[in-house]
Amino acid sequence: MAYHETKYVSGWLILVLRHEKEKLFLTGFLFLELEVVLMKPDVIHFRVK
Repeated sequence: MAYHETKYVSGWLILVLRHEKEKLFLTGFLFLELEVVLMKPDVIHFRVK
């Protein structure tokens, strides 16, 4: 019984952590994009052309 509970808990933790990691990654990516847009508009225009 204890083994199955441990397995369930660890599986749940992995899912939660994976979800948090994805959220953090996406948020970080969005902030990075914003930073690029705000700080370096010249670079963006250069890329578009």
